[in-house]
Amino acid sequence: MDRPTATELATEIAMLSTAWPGPIMLIESDCDCRCFEKVLEERAWRFIPSGGWQAVIEILDCVSERGIRGVVGIVDRDFRFALGRLSERVNLFCTDKHDIEMMMYESEAFEAVIRECGSRRKISSWPDGISGIRKHLFQQASLIAYVRLSNEANNSGFCFEKMNYDHFVDRNSVILAVEKFVLYLHDRWSQNVSVSIRDYENGRALAVKYSIN
Repeated sequence: MDRPTATELATEIAMLSTAWPGPIMLIESDCDCRCFEKVLEERAWRFIPSGGWQAVIEILDCVSERGIRGVVGIVDRDFRFALGRLSERVNLFCTDKHDIEMMMYESEAFEAVIRECGSRRKISSWPDGISGIRKHLFQQASLIAYVRLSNEANNSGFCFEKMNYDHFVDRNSVILAVEKFVLYLHDRWSQNVSVSIRDYENGRALAVKYSIN
């Protein structure tokens, strides 16, 4: 089933606002919706998943044109903010971190998951324990992030959906091999034929330039 258009959702919001006196929050996805429902007082808000960050902005523009008040949008910061691709709006907000998942990763929720699912012996063997595990995973994930940043900056069109991490991440050491990752992208999707180690190096340079960490 196709998602409603921005105009259709704006009409839905207009109807909702006649019966609901509180604020309405536009968010990117159903998953984000469930997250916000857990951390915010659900009875004080109405959450509407919009189908992506561009949809959030389009709907905000529609409701603003209609003079509907009390509607805000929240989108993932991603790389758009650093690259200057997200126009400011008084009712549009970005996540503090790259996305909601990264906000959870840096919260106590991450520690709770590790303690619940991890081996005490293995956790204690890491330098600095759970904080050391978090730092290691962040460092390894950053290697993928560099290629994604290069992809965003250059509109390369690389696809990062449904990746099989076993092709480039060692399960025992949880270390990512950059060369294998680049080769995996090259081989997995035909549109990524131009991807190379230079994209990784370019991404690292851009991360320094834009102070992304």
